[in-house]
Amino acid sequence: MQLKTGIILIATGHPNYGKLAYNLAITIKTAGENTPVAVIHNGLEHLTDSQKAIFDYLIPLPDDFRKGFGVKLHLDQLTPFDKTL
Repeated sequence: MQLKTGIILIATGHPNYGKLAYNLAITIKTAGENTPVAVIHNGLEHLTDSQKAIFDYLIPLPDDFRKGFGVKLHLDQLTPFDKTL
């Protein structure tokens, strides 16, 4: 059985992080990678619908994980993939 593999990006805090995650996702997709890309976010209102569509998964950050390094410590619970980069 082949495991589902993907890349997860974190875009929490300042709105610029969402724009940077979008730029990185575009780079990954343009490089010919067929790997799905997910983004964990606490709001992507500054991105257009077409920009959000580049992500295969949009994962809202739960309130419980918003303090300190919560998002990084709980990536195993948030990722939709079996293997995550």
